[in-house]
Amino acid sequence: MQEACKSIQSTKVWGFACIFLRFSQIPGTNFPNRKEFSTERLAKKKWVEHLNSIYDTQPEESCLFAVEADIFELPPEVAVAIPVVTLENLPVLPPFGACVSEKVAGKLFLRIRCLPDTSGANATELASLETRLYWLNSCLKQALIECNKEGITTIALPYKFNCAIEGDESNWVRYKQLLSTWAKKHKDKCKLLIVGSPD
Repeated sequence: MQEACKSIQSTKVWGFACIFLRFSQIPGTNFPNRKEFSTERLAKKKWVEHLNSIYDTQPEESCLFAVEADIFELPPEVAVAIPVVTLENLPVLPPFGACVSEKVAGKLFLRIRCLPDTSGANATELASLETRLYWLNSCLKQALIECNKEGITTIALPYKFNCAIEGDESNWVRYKQLLSTWAKKHKDKCKLLIVGSPD
């Protein structure tokens, strides 16, 4: 009698297991699929874990944010940083790497001088990429000081602003790396946005 009961219980368990496995193949269910238990998948998972442990390939969380919008239409709680080549209406031009703040209609605009002047009487030799990145870093440092004065914790920059320099489009990756590093370093003080419409 006891053996018969055990046999019935085993049959029921096997039956439920079969039903569960059938349900798991239906798209949209959250049941684990039988493919997830395959030997090939398990081996691949172990290999990926092994690579991650050796090369530390896990992607880091980025502190640099992208927003598709008109940079001049952002709310007042966002400071708009515009990289400029020249600063008009100023008797004395600030040095490269400087930031000039101005409030317009309640919004904080930061004109940052991180691009070389390549036209007119003030034309200069095209500075190296390292020099331009140094200027940008200096501008961001000053921009953060200006934002702190106004109690603003978000700075927006236009997407691919370096394209104002002919032939500099390919350097955007380096600019983005610097901006990403800066954003991560200052994440507790400021949020950095890249605003525009990607190509």
